[in-house]
Amino acid sequence: MLFIITGFDESRNLANFFMIVAHHSPMLKQLRLSNVDMGNVPIDALPSSIESLAITESFLPSDLFQRALTLSSTAFLPHLRELDLSDTHTLYYSIRRPTEEDLDTVTVVTVVADIVRAWPELRVLKLNRWKYTHSPDLASVAGLRQLEVLEVAERGLYDENGMIDVCNNLRATLRHLNVSGCSDFTDYCAGAVAPVMTNLQYLDASNCFFLTDDGLLQLAQLTQLRYLNITMTELLRPWSLQSGISNDAIEELKTSLPECNIVHEV
Repeated sequence: MLFIITGFDESRNLANFFMIVAHHSPMLKQLRLSNVDMGNVPIDALPSSIESLAITESFLPSDLFQRALTLSSTAFLPHLRELDLSDTHTLYYSIRRPTEEDLDTVTVVTVVADIVRAWPELRVLKLNRWKYTHSPDLASVAGLRQLEVLEVAERGLYDENGMIDVCNNLRATLRHLNVSGCSDFTDYCAGAVAPVMTNLQYLDASNCFFLTDDGLLQLAQLTQLRYLNITMTELLRPWSLQSGISNDAIEELKTSLPECNIVHEV
């Protein structure tokens, strides 16, 4: 069963709704939330049977998942295997408003690390266009050793070294990677990850403007790749960068990967 919820303005009403859903649909597997405020929602109000959770275009307090870890000794959402936080704003305080003292204090935000600790068996994690600090915490996804799908479009993983570390740690399981619009997917990064990502079947590297012919040709080592998007939208290209991928390199890559659908407009 799938529930799709959009546009709850009051988190109190959303929490009450969750309790009703949990009572009437104890075996709910999928829940999609869009344009909601999770600020005052008790995280344990979510039905425990959920396997796939999407909270998109919404607001989350930065300690939402940390609170889930401290609820009880019983695992929270023990069946969760897919989590989508795309286009979501993560606020840097909890359910109370920040004080002046809070604002003067440097706080280490560990949202991704909390997710990894709460659900180490996640198979799918989507953080596309996630409005969240450009923090090394994002590289914590390397701890999800069963992850098969990772999407960080227009978000990235802090820097190219963070991207390399994640890909190295997930090389045995990762099948699908979306780094569209990520400045940290560079020639250096492509050259470092291509030899180890032998199971990768899907790669979206569109609008990765720091990827040139040199990095592109390194992708020939991804012998299991069946889909590759390297479209470069000229309107989005930084004015200081020239086109980095040539048609000759694309044709050479097509020869090396004859079974791969290569989508490109350069």
